[in-house]
Amino acid sequence: MRKIFTMPITFAYANRVLRNLGMFTFLVAAAHACIAGNDALFFLSRGMNYTKINALEVVASAGALLLEIPTGVIADRYGRKYALISSCILRTIAYLFVASIPIYGILALAYFCLGFGQSFQSGALNAWIAENITASPNSKAEMEYQFIVNRNFGNLGNIAGAIMGYFASFYSNSTISWWMAAGCCLLACLIMIHTKQLYPSQHSTALISHSSKFSAIALIKKTHKGLQILYSHTSILSVTLFTCLSQIGAVGLMKTWQPVFEHLLEDSSKLRLMYGSFGIMSFIANGIVNISSHISDKKRLITFALLSGLPILLFFYLRITAVVALCLYLVHVIGETAQVPIVYTVMHNNITGNQRATVESWYEWLIHLFKLAGFMFMGKLTDLYGYKCIYTISGLFFLLAIMPLCLMQRKSSV
Repeated sequence: MRKIFTMPITFAYANRVLRNLGMFTFLVAAAHACIAGNDALFFLSRGMNYTKINALEVVASAGALLLEIPTGVIADRYGRKYALISSCILRTIAYLFVASIPIYGILALAYFCLGFGQSFQSGALNAWIAENITASPNSKAEMEYQFIVNRNFGNLGNIAGAIMGYFASFYSNSTISWWMAAGCCLLACLIMIHTKQLYPSQHSTALISHSSKFSAIALIKKTHKGLQILYSHTSILSVTLFTCLSQIGAVGLMKTWQPVFEHLLEDSSKLRLMYGSFGIMSFIANGIVNISSHISDKKRLITFALLSGLPILLFFYLRITAVVALCLYLVHVIGETAQVPIVYTVMHNNITGNQRATVESWYEWLIHLFKLAGFMFMGKLTDLYGYKCIYTISGLFFLLAIMPLCLMQRKSSV
């Protein structure tokens, strides 16, 4: 148990690159948390319905969908540092656009920038962590541990961002939280600029030094190789499909939990603190993942899928108070959060050579494809049939995600 609570300290002193990546994750998470506790209500107050709100997320997913693969290949070819710096710059621009010019066309452009920025981060961050683990690169437990610790920095960021957003809600200027989010991303950019891009692998170092040979043909070959790894390895394919189906369920909750709990809690400012409690639940989830590492990945993923799906499926079918509703939702957060480090561990332990960012970009590309599909119909269904319908559909998708795990090998890592 002590290992769970000493994770951030161990992480910070183990490796300077890992420490800086932890701070990067903290600041990006804080930026997101500043606005995530109130963004749907922010847009609803400006006369938008859920169809229009979800359309912004469709634009973000489309941006990530178009650019996810090239950015992953670029991260493999030119290095993780420049991909993460680009991610921060694009996020900062997006938050500034929303804060300064809240017109629908500008909002769509801002969300496209957010999607573009996410595409730069998704392949680079986890690949960099995997390449800088302090023990053997083949050690499943060590890699899972590093992913958990990095996510704990993100959880701290969620809590800090939620607190900042809570205090920002007392000011009459409703865009102040977006300005704060932009400031956090700018700080994350400065940290990445001062991070030395050093790899323990000679293969990666050689890759950077030969970047001048990069060509369109090399891009196509590397992209195809990444896709080949993804669909030819059953464990990677199974966790990819598992996450894709789970994401459709998550899409249904992404913009609806705020008005649901605003009605239950009767105070919109409490939503900020509620989002901070998600970070605390994620700490608990990561602790559960850490102490259950002796159990097979397949069994753990099935268990966490049940924890994430059943509370949402039953949410509107039980006559519940605000406290019970909050407990159900927090159990869902534990189940959903605990899946992530296991999925990334399965993936990166089954990738050999310098293909990590490219393979993960294909993984993220498929997720964005499913999210885009989900956003296209979830918003309309919410406007037509209400929250009960959406929560039922979301819960079913969380449970349906268990099916691809049947493809998973008994030993999910090599």
